[in-house]
Order: sequence, then C-alpha cells, then structure tokens
Amino acid sequence: MADNTPSSSSSSYNDEYQVNLQTVPDVVLSHLLSYLSYEQISKVRSLCARFNFIGQQVLNQGFSKLDRYHGQCAKELKAQLPRRESERRMHPLARHCDILSAVETRLSLLAMTYTKYIDLQLCCFIPGKVIDEAFNVLHLVKFTKVPPPTHELLQELRDLSSMAMEHFDEKIVPDLKKKSGVEVRPSNLGNHTLSTLSGRSLKVSSSLSVPSGSREQFSKLHSQYKATLASFNTHRRELQSCKAELQEMRKISDEQNKKMTQQQQLTTELSSRLASQNLRVTEQEKRISEQDKRLAVLEQKLEAFSKPTERIVSGVATKRKAEDSSGGGGGAGEPCSKKEKV
Repeated sequence: MADNTPSSSSSSYNDEYQVNLQTVPDVVLSHLLSYLSYEQISKVRSLCARFNFIGQQVLNQGFSKLDRYHGQCAKELKAQLPRRESERRMHPLARHCDILSAVETRLSLLAMTYTKYIDLQLCCFIPGKVIDEAFNVLHLVKFTKVPPPTHELLQELRDLSSMAMEHFDEKIVPDLKKKSGVEVRPSNLGNHTLSTLSGRSLKVSSSLSVPSGSREQFSKLHSQYKATLASFNTHRRELQSCKAELQEMRKISDEQNKKMTQQQQLTTELSSRLASQNLRVTEQEKRISEQDKRLAVLEQKLEAFSKPTERIVSGVATKRKAEDSSGGGGGAGEPCSKKEKV
C-alpha cells in the first residue's frame, strides 16, 4: 500500500531521472561551469578531482579569453583615437586608453606570475575573482562613454591581483618547487592555447614530465621573476610618491588659481571704479569749462558796462573841479569891491 502513495511515486520518478554530474561528459560539465562566475568556478574545484580538473581548464580558458577581449577592446579604441599624441591627450577617449593600459600592465604581471607554472602543468590560473573583475572593467570601458576615474575604477583590480600574486609567491610556489622534480600526472588538456600579452602561445601537451635538470632553469626563472617583481614594486612606490607630489602640486596650483581669480575680480572692480571716476572727472571738466565761458562773458559785459561809468565819473569829477574853481574866484573878489566902496 505504501508503494502506491504519491510521495513514493514522486521519489521513484526522481530516482529514475536523477542525473549524476560525475557521469556527465567533460564537454557538458565544462559548458555547465561556464554559466558560473570564475570566482565560483575556483571554489567548485575543491569538490572533487574531476571538478578540479575541469575547473582548471575553464579558468585557463577564461584567462586566455580575457587577454583576447582586452586586445579587441584596445584595437577598437585605437581605431577611434587620432594619430598625434597631443590630440590623444585631449580626446574624450583618453581616460579609456589609460584604463586599458593599466589593465594590460596587470595582465602582464599575472602572466609572468602564473603562465610558467601553467606551462609545466603544476597549477592553473587560480584567482578567478581577478578574471571577473577584469572583465567588469573592460565591459565598463567598452560600453560607457564617460567611465569613472582611473584610480577608482582600477582600485579593486589592483588590490585583488596584488594579493593573488603575493599569496601565490609566498604560499603556493614553495610547494610547486617540491613538485617540480616529480613526474607530472598526464592530463587531457589537449592543445589548449593560453595566449600571453607578449603574443606568444603556451601550448600544454597531453603528457608532460619535468626533467630533473629543469630545477636549475626553474630557479633561474624564479630569481628573475623575483628581481622583476622587486623592481616593479620599487617603480610602483616611486609612482605613488610622484602621484602624491602631483596631488600636492595640484592643490598648490588650485590655491594659486583661486588667488588669481580673486585678483582678477579685484582688478575688474578697480577698473570699473576707475572708469566711473574718469566719467566724473570728464563731467567736472565740462562744468568747469562752462563756468569759464560764463565768467568770460560776464567779464566782457562788466568791461562794457565799466567804460561808460568811468566816463560819467570823470565828467562828474571835472564838473566838480570846475564848480570849485569858479566858486573860489567870486569869494576873493568881494572884499575888493567893498574896499572900493569904502
């Protein structure tokens, strides 16, 4: 009776059509993993040996796809930029070009870190999150007209790649050195090609064994890598110091520009005041000239009026003198006449 219940029928149906991922072909499993992010694929590798093997293939293919996609974006961007360097700096796509060049530098450092060990089948491209972040940056550069500032956009990619390279160099490389003298397990990676930024292709064969004499070559390569990484770190520190100095110079220039704008405002105000003062001076000069003209007219009128008055005054004075002279003569003659009468 229990076998006829709906729950028992559904469980039998599920058992009948349940698919075991271990029985799925490699092509199908790799196709299924391609729908996940590369960070999730790097985590899925810890499930079992088969997932580890397929995950290594997908991660290596993802790094090669990232390299090809970066080359495609750089080619499309270069076709839109002018040929002159001075015009490129002022072009709206100049920031896009800076971002792509910074991503190229990061990819080259990652290739120097991982590809030689991938070539020896000692490991795969482990940091899947770096691939996801690099793809996000390239998509943003390709489909955005005005991307964010270069430092802000690449901050996450720089941090992730730097931590991945440091962890790989400090924690994983010593174990890989121990394994380098042992014959490597054959794999079915085939002729998968991992293209590097230098243009060469690293072909991983189906069966590969590490000879005992390759340890010296490997140590030389590792020492060269160490020296290159140290020089890169020094150059990066110098670049950071230069950036800090540049920021200080920009602050100083901004302050100077503010002072210049204030001085320009003051000069414009003073020039406007000077212009108004000049207008007032010209008006005062006009008034003074008009007053001078009026004074000249009044002086002319005064001169014309003063001439007849002078004549009148002189005539009156002569008359008075004449009267005075005539009156004085009569008074002197009277006594004489009286004497004569006596």
